[in-house]
Amino acid sequence: MTDLHPSARRLKVISTNITPSSSANSAPRMSLLTTHVLNASNGLPAQNLKISVSKITSSGESIHLSSGLTNSDGKIPGLLSNDQFVAGTYKMRFETEEYFNQLNTETFYPYVEIVFKIKEPVIHHHVPLLLSPYNYTTYRGS
Repeated sequence: MTDLHPSARRLKVISTNITPSSSANSAPRMSLLTTHVLNASNGLPAQNLKISVSKITSSGESIHLSSGLTNSDGKIPGLLSNDQFVAGTYKMRFETEEYFNQLNTETFYPYVEIVFKIKEPVIHHHVPLLLSPYNYTTYRGS
């Protein structure tokens, strides 16, 4: 934790000492890593798109952490638990060919891999993907 910014260290200490409400009406905690996939060719969220998250070790090895299918809003709530989310390099793999096959649409990209580095894992990181059969765009969201 010593390589974190002082405010990030404080947030980490505070967050480990807060007990979530046990109320039946309380919403689940949002993951600190989220994504949102939009199909730019039809203007709709990309539903039923398989996404996997891996952590890349210092030796370059890829360790699978989680995977799931996007919901009707193009998101996967709880894709990665906050306990799994530590400083380091990550890879999100989007199975775009499988997705476009469901739509009977040919695609140039069989999959999209986005590799990114996390320095402050106590801060929310959003990795969106804007997708079409022959193009994709991503950015560091908020």
